Amino acid sequence: MQIAITQELTGLPEFRRFGTSYTAYVEGWALYSEETWERKSASYESLQRLRRLQDEMLRAIRLVVDTGLHSKRWTREQVVQFFQ
Repeated sequence: MQIAITQELTGLPEFRRFGTSYTAYVEGWALYSEETWERKSASYESLQRLRRLQDEMLRAIRLVVDTGLHSKRWTREQVVQFFQ
């Protein structure tokens, strides 16, 4: 939803409205939303918690890999090794 709203904003430059490769901001909002939901939820099933933890792990991996690819010029092999 956040991506759709961003694309509809008129005061942003196009690279901010349609640049889907800038994921750190989106990932941060996803994490915030998940944590807020968990704090407000009275009952939290074990399977749901496991799924949330898995999502957090994958998000953390993607953020590190994105930095590795763009700042450190990692190769595909380095990305796969880190992901594993």
